[in-house]
Amino acid sequence: MKFPGFRAIVTLIVAMAVAVLGAACSGGETNGGDADFNPDLFGADPMVPAADVLAAYEAGEDIVFVDARPELDYEFGHIPGARSVPYFEAESHVDGLPRDRWLVTYCECPHAEAQQVADVLTANGFEHVKIISDGLPGWREAGGPEGAGTPEGAEG
Repeated sequence: MKFPGFRAIVTLIVAMAVAVLGAACSGGETNGGDADFNPDLFGADPMVPAADVLAAYEAGEDIVFVDARPELDYEFGHIPGARSVPYFEAESHVDGLPRDRWLVTYCECPHAEAQQVADVLTANGFEHVKIISDGLPGWREAGGPEGAGTPEGAEG
């Protein structure tokens, strides 16, 4: 016996999946800063202390945060506006990230997963990539804001 609405349900599910993937792969979220892009913002060291990143964030610098942890960890807490780019899927997110902004990667451990994502980004020609050296715990300790929720409907 065939289910009469099966085709319509499958079509709806596929359409929703395409919409969600499109949103997840669209341009990067920023902190909403109005500052002009500053290529010298963080200096030469790829590792930047969370307190320095927080100061730039609070000053309105144009930063795209890249959460390198698995999506479930992201859902329980992340920097507001951060893009979820799990370290094991980084290559598939490359085309959805901006090349004209600072990409600041972070994780919980404090930087092993973030380093993997940063390596993928730099290998793909991204020039403005930094890693929060003390990770999300350092961000929290510095007093940085934190949001929660799924990448599609993240709060914060």
